Amino acid sequence: MKRIVYGLVIAALALLPLRALTAQEAASGSRFDQWVQRYTDDTMRFNTDAAANRRYFVASDPRFQDSIEGQIQHRDVARRAQAHALARRGLAELKAFDPSKLNESQRVAASIIRWDLENQVEGARFEDVDYPFTQTEGAQSTLVSLLTVNHPMNTPRDAQNYVARVGLLASRMDESVTEARRLAAKQLLPPRFILQAVAQQIRTFVGMPAGKNPLVTTFADKAAQIKGLEGPQREQMQQRVEQIVSGAVYPAWTRALALIEEEIPASTTDAGLWRFPNGVDAYNFKLKRFTTTSLAAHQIHDLGLKLVADIEGRMDTILRSLGYTEGTVRARMEKMRADQPRFPDTAEGRAQYQAFNAEIIADAERRAAVLFERVPKMRVVAQPYPEFLGPRAQSYTVGTTDGSRPGTFQYAVVGVPLTRFGVRTIAYHEAIPGHHFQLALIAEDPSLPGFLKNRVFGGNSAITEGWGLYAEQVAAEQGWYEGDAVGLLGQLDADVFRARRLVVDTGLHAKRWTREQAIEYLGPNPAGSAVAEVERYIARPGQACSYMIGKLKILELRERATKQLGSRFSLSEFHARVLGAGPVPLDVLEAAIDRWIAAKKAA
Repeated sequence: MKRIVYGLVIAALALLPLRALTAQEAASGSRFDQWVQRYTDDTMRFNTDAAANRRYFVASDPRFQDSIEGQIQHRDVARRAQAHALARRGLAELKAFDPSKLNESQRVAASIIRWDLENQVEGARFEDVDYPFTQTEGAQSTLVSLLTVNHPMNTPRDAQNYVARVGLLASRMDESVTEARRLAAKQLLPPRFILQAVAQQIRTFVGMPAGKNPLVTTFADKAAQIKGLEGPQREQMQQRVEQIVSGAVYPAWTRALALIEEEIPASTTDAGLWRFPNGVDAYNFKLKRFTTTSLAAHQIHDLGLKLVADIEGRMDTILRSLGYTEGTVRARMEKMRADQPRFPDTAEGRAQYQAFNAEIIADAERRAAVLFERVPKMRVVAQPYPEFLGPRAQSYTVGTTDGSRPGTFQYAVVGVPLTRFGVRTIAYHEAIPGHHFQLALIAEDPSLPGFLKNRVFGGNSAITEGWGLYAEQVAAEQGWYEGDAVGLLGQLDADVFRARRLVVDTGLHAKRWTREQAIEYLGPNPAGSAVAEVERYIARPGQACSYMIGKLKILELRERATKQLGSRFSLSEFHARVLGAGPVPLDVLEAAIDRWIAAKKAA
């Protein structure tokens, strides 16, 4: 009850207006930095999950470490209304500052925050198309990952907070069920195949003995490493986690399963957002939000078709050099994949696969040193997803700067072929020099404002995923695949895969493609399953377009800098400027690179 009351108090505080700015303060900008810090703090008090995951208040207010408020799309209507009010408040307060009185860094900060808050306000119209239960970001999996991946476990207090947060999972799941019922009453349901996939995930989750549940095994593994947490106390806490899982978590997940099974007969197989009354506008908004551009769906679709043709031409050359000369590029790629040796589909084989990923990361760390002015202090580890989640796309979760949790690169080991093909490219994208370098350096950069370091405002997948895809290409350009034609083919395979995503995502949501059309076009891919990938795009419209759009912008800026600076161009310095900008919209990145070019010219 204490935590619930505290949560209500901080939510209310987040909506209170700040002291009104005096005319002198607003004109001079002398209070802008203080306003940014206070508004960021208010936002993090409202988003307690983010505050806990990033240990934002760990020193000043540790109470945030034992709460769970649920993902934004899983909140109830009242909670979302509070979030919208907080965003509108920020926009109103931001208008009080005269941009001409701010310095350059303050103007950049203001533009980033404004972009983010305006998107939040505009996006409020389309929140009903985001269902609480999907196979990629549903409450049934994100609530688990919140603890098994994101919760720091470094001290006895962290272990106590873990137990407390497990105790809140059932309530958060029930809130998601209530929200799903509200949407179902409005006939706003995911496609039938999405609901069926979610149902299977939940059945697998509740079907395992509580003692083997990842919530319990994660606690056991991590708590055993905590100094000062004695055996009897640790065992007692582990037993408590197991009791909560069997007595509260499993019943809540079972209630969610019952709802999903009720809704499956009422669902359809229509896949795109166009199926909703405001679906066309919702998709246009999501494209704008994810790509941070004004590109229309038809422009992105046509761009994807062109890129696919160009990349397949390069793949054809390599395939012929390897002796694969008959048939289409796709047919030859399927044959080449089938010819690759596999790790055994056993516990030992999965351990070998994990060791192979670790070797790639260690080698990439050595190679990347010459390409970057700074490298992260934060460690990165590779680990498989819990097996109950089945096949899913790989991911990266940034660690904490206090060393309590390393950066984590996760990948599937169930339902996917465990071969060496393409593994290097995935590791380069997710870990080094991709997302780990990007997000860890942001977290460790003392020059970045706190709201960027903690990804409170401005974060977007165009620059984040664009950098990951750019990292794949840099590795190829720098000869990391030298003597490994199959490995280089894996990089191009990943590249054409992202180009096909542009075609498939826009095809599904703007051109009324069916799920089957999309699966046929996408075909075999680095993620392993065309079905799982297409269903991911259906569940998260627009996001898949951000990768290639972001990468192309970074390459465009690099080419611009190379031409204008000539011999004064430094690749490591360019990388420092891109990563040093933080997780910003692409137009803000472009302005930062243009300022760097101008400064280099002047010098």
